[in-house]
Amino acid sequence: MSLNKAVENLKFDSRLLDLNLRLGRLTQAEYDQHIKALADLESDSSKIDLENKVTDPN
Repeated sequence: MSLNKAVENLKFDSRLLDLNLRLGRLTQAEYDQHIKALADLESDSSKIDLENKVTDPN
């Protein structure tokens, strides 16, 4: 895979988002359009409570 293709694959990566916006690799409008196109997967997710510890009943 070429470097350009690798960079393109990481264009919307949250770890690189600020850098890509700052360097002009991505515009805010492109990012907003990408976010709107994402599917809502909330119904397929499970909620995890990290505040309350679960004890083993055994």
